[in-house]
Amino acid sequence: MTSGDDTSDGPNVDDLLERVDLLTRRVATLEEENAQSRGNERRLSGILEATPYGVLLLDLDGFVVFLNRGILSLTGCEDRASLLGRRLEELTDAEGRKSLAAGMSSALTERGYWSGEIPIVRRGGAVITAEITCARFFDERRRPNNLIVTLRDLTRQKSSEREHRQLEDQLVQSQKMEAIGTLAGGVAHDMNNVLTAILNLGAILREEVGYDQRCRGDVEGILSAAKRGRDLTRNLLAFARKGKYRRERLSMNLVIEEVRGLLAHTAPKSVEFQLVLDESLPPVAGDFGQVSQALMNLCINAIDAMDGEGTITLCTEVARLERGALPGWPDLPAGEYVRLEIIDTGLGMDQDVLAHVFEPFFTTKDPKRGTGLGLAMVYGTIQNHGGAILMDSKRGAGTRATIFMPVARGSVVPPRTSGIFPVVRAAEGAGTILLVDDEDMIRRSVKRVLVRLGYEVELAVNGLEALEFIRSRRKELSLVILDLLMPVMSGEEAFHRIRAFDPELPILIASGYAQEEKVEELLAAGAKGFVEKPFDLAKIAEEVKLAARVV
Repeated sequence: MTSGDDTSDGPNVDDLLERVDLLTRRVATLEEENAQSRGNERRLSGILEATPYGVLLLDLDGFVVFLNRGILSLTGCEDRASLLGRRLEELTDAEGRKSLAAGMSSALTERGYWSGEIPIVRRGGAVITAEITCARFFDERRRPNNLIVTLRDLTRQKSSEREHRQLEDQLVQSQKMEAIGTLAGGVAHDMNNVLTAILNLGAILREEVGYDQRCRGDVEGILSAAKRGRDLTRNLLAFARKGKYRRERLSMNLVIEEVRGLLAHTAPKSVEFQLVLDESLPPVAGDFGQVSQALMNLCINAIDAMDGEGTITLCTEVARLERGALPGWPDLPAGEYVRLEIIDTGLGMDQDVLAHVFEPFFTTKDPKRGTGLGLAMVYGTIQNHGGAILMDSKRGAGTRATIFMPVARGSVVPPRTSGIFPVVRAAEGAGTILLVDDEDMIRRSVKRVLVRLGYEVELAVNGLEALEFIRSRRKELSLVILDLLMPVMSGEEAFHRIRAFDPELPILIASGYAQEEKVEELLAAGAKGFVEKPFDLAKIAEEVKLAARVV
């Protein structure tokens, strides 16, 4: 071989250069792919870290091999090391472990996916409810090698759902009570008309039978039965929130003292009353008779629940409430309230009974001992006074009734009382009264009473007829007694038209079923007074005497 030969046994330079170039491109490609892979991993890791859910990667034995930051937030753990290598079942309780075992088995062997809810025991012992999803993760040969688990905290959602259900239940209960109240008020209205006739005619008949003891005793029995019916209708009206017409500033402490004094003579000696009263208690605005009757009903229920032996504790204090603070009373305004608690040591009630205690005619007592209207009357009275009442009880642990009455400003007015069945004396008054009522029995019976009291009585069956009578004979009239609920022309419309025609003519408003606001508007517009059906004869005699003008 000469020195000019360029052949050799080694690789060709051009081939080497081509191979180097190919290798360089492959290395560059691999580096680019690795960079993309690392970028994807970083993006995936960033996504997993940013998600609000907890994400775990488990091996096939259930041990944690990867977790994101969401798991730390969900479990309350401070670092990842405290969870790596642990079994997922360690984060839940006994019931959760059963669900978890079944779900993971399903994800591995059957559907390849499972979802459900399990309790998670957070660091510190608090338990939350979490939604869990579990799915198989495959390797490149399509063999399952891991389980991916996601956990989502349902605590806030569950709380919201419970609140939503509570609001729905409250709405249903409120609508039910409103419907029952409307029905009760309508029944009471019709019953009042009947009882007014019985009480009026019975009182007159009692005087007319004189000293015939047998007849007089029968009449007294009729009046007593009618009085019980009147009390029932008043309870119904109180429940229907259509029975309060007098607003006075009352001391709840004085109401409690009076009720305790009354019960001291009738309650068994083995019943003890304990009073824990705030001496600086501000007054409330209300009707003394209805408020004291409501408290009396609660105390009588407590005595019955204790089977005549135990302790009733009555406590008062001032409480500041925010709007919607009381369960079941979402519309109760914010403000200062007098809180009254009646606590007994009786048998208590289970939750099923407790859910119905304020419904009319619901009672657990023997039918001979109770009508089921006592607590319905309490509910209506307290609501009618702008307050609220809560009942808390457990079987075997007694009952606590808590009443909230809005604070009123001003001084306390002492209670007023009047007789029930006065003697209807003859010739106590003089003048002509126009009695306006659509019920014939009311017109006839009240006329008998007024005539016996010395008045001349003219009758009208509705507001329009009354207005026509007044236009032609107003100078003869001393007084108009005007029922509110009548056909053709209501008492309210008739009142305003009469006042426009003769502003000086005295008018008494009469009703057994009238909204308090309506009555107060008419009183503010010049009505001389209000008499409630069935009439308290002493009340109507007094009101007529005070209101009638001399003609």
